[in-house]
Amino acid sequence: MVLRKALAEVQQRSRDLVKLFVSSRYEEDLAAGLGVGKVLNMTIKDTEEDLGSFVGSQLEKDLKQALIERAQGMFLWVTLQLEYINDTDRIKTLDDIQIALRSLPATLTQSYTAIHNRIEALGTKAKSVARMTFQWLLGARRILSVAELIAAVGRSPNCSSELSPRDIIDYCCQLVIIDQSTNSFRLAHLTVREYLESLNVYCRPEISLTIAKGCLDVYLGDNGDGLGLRDYAPKYWPVHVEELESTSQRNHIEIPLVDFFTKGEHFEDWLDDLKRVLSYEKDGTWGSTIERKLDALFSPSQSPLFVISCFGFVEVLQTTAVKIQQDLNQKNQHGSAGLYLALVRAI
Repeated sequence: MVLRKALAEVQQRSRDLVKLFVSSRYEEDLAAGLGVGKVLNMTIKDTEEDLGSFVGSQLEKDLKQALIERAQGMFLWVTLQLEYINDTDRIKTLDDIQIALRSLPATLTQSYTAIHNRIEALGTKAKSVARMTFQWLLGARRILSVAELIAAVGRSPNCSSELSPRDIIDYCCQLVIIDQSTNSFRLAHLTVREYLESLNVYCRPEISLTIAKGCLDVYLGDNGDGLGLRDYAPKYWPVHVEELESTSQRNHIEIPLVDFFTKGEHFEDWLDDLKRVLSYEKDGTWGSTIERKLDALFSPSQSPLFVISCFGFVEVLQTTAVKIQQDLNQKNQHGSAGLYLALVRAI
């Protein structure tokens, strides 16, 4: 309400273009940079009326004030508590809500812990989907569309039925939302990411392992669900495998990695997909290390030697089925040998 009034006043007084910078937190550096008299600082009291509107339609009047008083101006905290209160497995009556309100977590971190414990107590399918959703959102190299994320987490061995966007949001207990502007899932807040990254189950190697397996399964799997990831997996599976270098999790990707290069036509299918993906992304220059590596792996012979060299897949080169097929002196489309590319990577 305070912000709306201030904006209305600015509109009335200004004849020229006015630019506003809005921040959810007060930062001394920003305030100093904008100059004295140009900063409108909203206090906890200023947000009470808006918080009242936010929760008023969902709770009885006597409970509404309790949330407002304890929210300390944080809409996110209120959202988390409403999710906590709406747990129909625990909350059945108004008395249950009042009891829950008296024991609500005081901070965002405590709220996230309570919600995470609730997720971990879900059934096998729901917990697996929630974990994979968090891992993909934490580790994906670009924004995933709603369809792509559903395809990714739907490949869980514990997921035997189709998933809907609503299923994912429910299983993740509102820690994940849909961004309508990009038609993609995202974590509900930066602090959700910070909290999840503090947990061992979401350590970087475990995240990379999950995504690497999911991407390789697009080619190794025996169902058609991989089509939903056919734009993401071609470009990024080598990156996620490379992220596992020097970790214990790398051992868990060795078998599917070797199978990818030695069985069926998975490698050839991937090259075709990669050419397609790069053809509509390329603008004449390669701006990132990933793109330069991918560009270097193409050769007249379509040999796996160059992707092995560029991304350090030593375990594949040590496989007899791959080793005997490779001419170590062959060169890629730019005239570079595999040994040279491996040395460049090591520098």
